[in-house]
Amino acid sequence: MSDVSDRKLVILTEDGFEQTFQVNHLANVILVYELLPRLIESGPDSRIILVNSALHKPGVGANLEHGENRPIMDIENLDGSKMYSPLLFYRNSKLAQVFFGYYLDKLLNKKGEKERKVDVVIVEPGFCPTTGLGRESGIFAQLFLKYIMPWAPFTKTPEQGGTIITYAATSPELKNKSGIYINQSCRIDKSSDESYDEEKQKFWWKTSCDLLGIEEDWSGLIFSQKEILG
Repeated sequence: MSDVSDRKLVILTEDGFEQTFQVNHLANVILVYELLPRLIESGPDSRIILVNSALHKPGVGANLEHGENRPIMDIENLDGSKMYSPLLFYRNSKLAQVFFGYYLDKLLNKKGEKERKVDVVIVEPGFCPTTGLGRESGIFAQLFLKYIMPWAPFTKTPEQGGTIITYAATSPELKNKSGIYINQSCRIDKSSDESYDEEKQKFWWKTSCDLLGIEEDWSGLIFSQKEILG
């Protein structure tokens, strides 16, 4: 799934959500919700890969509009009416995605290793400026991303980013490892401190399900009646 992030004005979807938050986070939630029974049927070697970004971490990048360089998640600001910048909402969408991934892992694998369902892997492929990130920007921003930014030492080519995602999806080294965060060096790493807050994970899980109009309890998707009863 391609990220949406680079624009100056708030764009709301027909559902009333800020576009970046819906595409980068809510769309992931509903896609997993719809596909989860089939993934479980495929067996415990199945993996859910959530493509994330280091920008969910405080201190990475900048957010000059508000003097902050961290996510600021506010249930009252999902439409960007209180405070908005493209970078802020990109950060928020990626932190929401990490919350979702960790909470989902707990639900899927709460009965232990012997009864694992599906692995959840969150991966950070790095900044790939030539993947169409600036397609809604002005011509100068598009040219900058296409011809100047690729020379920066911290950027990745689409091929390099794709290799990192492929590693997360297929590497036998990650077999039976779930609820993990893979960095740009293809190593298991820590996500932000905030992302491990279990109360926030639960809150944004419930909020995301409510926004999408789906049930908060996914037990019926994950477990058979026999498993649920006992």
